[in-house]
Amino acid sequence: MPGGGGETAAGTGTGRARQTGGAVPADAPPRALMVAKRSARSERIQTINQARALIITGPDDLRAPFARHFPAELVAELASLRPRPGSMVRYHTLLSLRELGRPLAELPGRCGVGH
Repeated sequence: MPGGGGETAAGTGTGRARQTGGAVPADAPPRALMVAKRSARSERIQTINQARALIITGPDDLRAPFARHFPAELVAELASLRPRPGSMVRYHTLLSLRELGRPLAELPGRCGVGH
């Protein structure tokens, strides 16, 4: 049963690594870069979803300004927020949204993740 995984344990395997499909092309990005980009993309999606959840569950007057934004527009608007003290709930919701948006605004420059 080749490739079943039990050959070495049974003493019948060769102990050599399996062959890949061939040489890696010279223009292929390093694996570490691909992992970093995938991680950055995943972080961006999770943060945008968290921001949207805050907006939906926040005060009523907060929902309208952020309704129907594309992710890139939402990130730009969140990063540029300047919360003013007033209603405690509104102020802290806006403060949280800004703190979520700022790292997202920097993310494309850090890891090459597009909007």
